[in-house]
Amino acid sequence: MFGKKPGTGRLELDYPTISVTDLVLEKLQIHQIGRKDLVDLLVLFLGHDVKEKANGNREAVDAGHIANLLADDWGFWYESTQNLQKTRQMLGQFLGEGRISQDLATHIGSRIEELERTLQSVPKGRHWAKRAKVGIAKPWFRQVEEVVR
Repeated sequence: MFGKKPGTGRLELDYPTISVTDLVLEKLQIHQIGRKDLVDLLVLFLGHDVKEKANGNREAVDAGHIANLLADDWGFWYESTQNLQKTRQMLGQFLGEGRISQDLATHIGSRIEELERTLQSVPKGRHWAKRAKVGIAKPWFRQVEEVVR
């Protein structure tokens, strides 16, 4: 555990799975996000509040934790904001197709907005600012190769 006391890491926040916040982070980091992962994000935002500070609420998405994590990693921040935008687009598509009610769409949309607001409000670090100057001119992600068994 590299100097950390047992029981103090992210894995211990929830049982038997990772926390809701970490599930959201897992989806937000995907470079070429697919329909299934966008639907997963919609379901997560439908079922869980987004709080600037979760304060131990295991059922809430901790927007502050996400924002602080991304504040020094421009690539992760960029990918996450792009994926939130794609999630919002899918929400609009589902609404237009009658797959979701206006009430639920508004509910999900407000939670996405809360996360986006928190991402924007947290001061960015020096590494973030330096990398932001380069922007998308240089790759910000690593390709994950498919393992064939």
